[in-house]
Amino acid sequence: MTDKKEKDSNMSLEDLAQMMQAGFQGLEERLGGRIDRLDSRMDNMEIKMERIESRMDGIESRMDGLESRMGSIETRIGRLEFQSFTNEEKEEVLAMVRHYDKRLELETLGKDFIVLTREEYNIFVKIAGISNRFEETKKEYA
Repeated sequence: MTDKKEKDSNMSLEDLAQMMQAGFQGLEERLGGRIDRLDSRMDNMEIKMERIESRMDGIESRMDGLESRMGSIETRIGRLEFQSFTNEEKEEVLAMVRHYDKRLELETLGKDFIVLTREEYNIFVKIAGISNRFEETKKEYA
């Protein structure tokens, strides 16, 4: 055992430096490959982040467009509300409809036929989507 101790203690500084250099070179080789892979991953991550940022910019511009459109819709709704009937006008129209409804009820209750004015008939034909007999008659005699 003393021989081994003596042999170890007789190692020169140059031998120790070579051993350390070999160890560092091995470490550098192992770490160098890992560092290269990490650099490659970081580059890929940067590319992906740029793509995400680009998409986010697109989303932001779309949101701005939606906000603009919503403002336009709100303006239109405001105009419609402004142009709609007042409460008094609504009551007048409702009273007129009730009057016609009552008149038609009195005229048609229990009868097999009803009588419409020409204006009422024209409105009915237009709403029902049927042909207007009076218009057809005019065309036949023309």
